[in-house]
Amino acid sequence: MDDDIYKRFVTLLPPSPFIHTSVSVAGMYLVLTTLSAIASVKSSYLFPDLAPYWRATLADITFLNSAICAVWFLLLMTIAAYRLFCYRRSAPSVSVAAYVLVYPLLAAGIFAILVGITSASSASGYGDHLGLLALALPLLIGMEFLGLQKWIKGLDPQFISNYMRPGWSVLLGRRKGASAEEHVLEVVGFQSRFNENASDLQKRPLLHLYGRAHSFRVFQGTLSSPVQTAPFVASEIRSATEALPSWTMTDVGCGDGSFTVELLSRLENKPTRIVCIDPERETLSEYDRIVSSRFPSITIRRYEDSVERIYRTLEYSDVILASHSLYYLLDNEADIAATVIRSLLERCTTFVGVLASRDSDAYKVKRGVIGHLALTDRSSFGGDLVSLLPTDTKRLSRDSIMEISHVIEDDDLLLEWCSYFCRIDRSVLEPHISFIRTLLETASIAWDSLPACVLADIPHVACAKYKRRVVPSCRVLLHKEEVFIASNQTSGGGRA
Repeated sequence: MDDDIYKRFVTLLPPSPFIHTSVSVAGMYLVLTTLSAIASVKSSYLFPDLAPYWRATLADITFLNSAICAVWFLLLMTIAAYRLFCYRRSAPSVSVAAYVLVYPLLAAGIFAILVGITSASSASGYGDHLGLLALALPLLIGMEFLGLQKWIKGLDPQFISNYMRPGWSVLLGRRKGASAEEHVLEVVGFQSRFNENASDLQKRPLLHLYGRAHSFRVFQGTLSSPVQTAPFVASEIRSATEALPSWTMTDVGCGDGSFTVELLSRLENKPTRIVCIDPERETLSEYDRIVSSRFPSITIRRYEDSVERIYRTLEYSDVILASHSLYYLLDNEADIAATVIRSLLERCTTFVGVLASRDSDAYKVKRGVIGHLALTDRSSFGGDLVSLLPTDTKRLSRDSIMEISHVIEDDDLLLEWCSYFCRIDRSVLEPHISFIRTLLETASIAWDSLPACVLADIPHVACAKYKRRVVPSCRVLLHKEEVFIASNQTSGGGRA
């Protein structure tokens, strides 16, 4: 693993499994203490023949054990909170709301204190009523004044699985049997789970509109760019890497691998490693499967995340490819866009970016839908990226198409396609499906009506993945893309 990753996380979060193991031991100890407390409180019923001396001794042992448990868990909570503090120094994109991760340790410490109070009150002749009161009072205060009710509502099974459990890698260190590298990858991967599954704590409601696997597949299936733009990008990457004995690539917003496979198939000198980044687990799995089956010699490393959240922790690659994957950054996080792009340039020798052109006819459909719904158009284009790149970056324009005949004919496909393209939830589009279909029919043209100069530049296969051939009756939207190539001479990049 890259040294920068270790510097950022292993030194801040030592991967010793001691804390992780300590929590497990403390948990079992607390269970035994609780059982002991129950026996102490109910000793007159459970053990009627037990001498008063032994009853008092049992109560004293229970009280002592609960005190040990309370100190133990509160100490672990302090250590975990400090580790989280160190983690956020290197991952500032993770909100302060992540401190909710220490709540279970705090709750365990408070529970141990209540167990001790209950046991002590019973041994003192007050019965277990004082303990129950001690339990009810802080719960009441927490519900009314500390937001505990809202937090409890968030503890659904998916929340625990996707948010709390992966957080142990940050709070408690390495799992027993896991390597240091696996530990660091879990720590980095936690950022994605936090940003995607933190319920009301850290919700990014727009991101899912940019990365839904099914909608992406429908939209990708209409593009000619995997068989048209990919060969062009491959020629640029070939020029940048032909002198290197071996090289690596980072694929930002990698998608399902259709574009990358077409690109790699045209390179004689293929990368030895690809780091693929995408917020959708299903898409990442498809990418890994497709690329690995075609090019088994390439090592694939996956990050289930968005580049806006992990750009500070990315390791160096000779080439960074961002093909139609910077729209969320430019559309919604313009305040950090310059920082993210600069960081990417510093972590590579050659940066290749592909975005839609503002002159693309296909975007007339998107503007029409957004205007009809009276929504804000957040669309970004190549012109928005060029201002963030070095002044001598190579900028080239490419024509392509979207073949949409099958989309127009199928309501489900039409809604998925339009939802992904326009970044609008499908449920919002459903009442307007007739308008959308009419808009597509009006904006598209028949394949045999395309100008000869356009036909000469566009292949007769609409999409590499589905191998759907274009026929004269096909309806197509004219699309235009822009390709940007920034080399280390312009970006100042180099090996870290």
